[in-house]
Amino acid sequence: MADALALKRTIIMHIYSKRYALRICDRTCGYLISGIFFFVFLFFIPQHSHAQRVAVRTNIVQWAAASPNLGLEFALGDRFTLECTSLHDALPICGACPIRLTDTWYFKHLHVQPELKYWFQSLMSRHYVGITVFASTFDLAMGKRAAFGDAYAFGATYGYQWILSRRWNVELAAGLGAIRHRTVRYVPGEGHGRPNQSGWAFAPVKLGISMVYILK
Repeated sequence: MADALALKRTIIMHIYSKRYALRICDRTCGYLISGIFFFVFLFFIPQHSHAQRVAVRTNIVQWAAASPNLGLEFALGDRFTLECTSLHDALPICGACPIRLTDTWYFKHLHVQPELKYWFQSLMSRHYVGITVFASTFDLAMGKRAAFGDAYAFGATYGYQWILSRRWNVELAAGLGAIRHRTVRYVPGEGHGRPNQSGWAFAPVKLGISMVYILK
């Protein structure tokens, strides 16, 4: 009888955790799609020729951490650019596959991060400072322990970009800020409920070595 009740409880928790994860994914993907439309809208607004510079980019550090990523950056004027980068290895509803070594070792992750930059000399060249925010969801399992939750952050950034050729640049960047996180810990295979732990932390909000390709 006790075994049957335990099995029933495990099944209910597993179903609940899947539904909760899908709700988070739906909401986050909605934000991502809205952001893409925002970028397209701004891109096609008539602007002066100096504000038409557009670049795509990818962060090598995130690739090394098994997080495929792609970003878009374009000029807003003589000194400002707006970048948005998305990282995901993770949520099937968003079109990606989770990194799963075994049933007890896996990593699912979705991360969207816009950043507004001010360039001290010229666009996409040499020093800049910026402000950034991000939204992230994760599901991480390591052996007998696992954690599921989300995080939101804002902070300040600094970077330096070298011109390699007419089309290619490389950028080093870092940032610090405040991160709000919510987490629930669970045993892999038993499902999880809503995040029941939360808090604030002062931590890095950006760290990158990025390859930048200038489209125009």
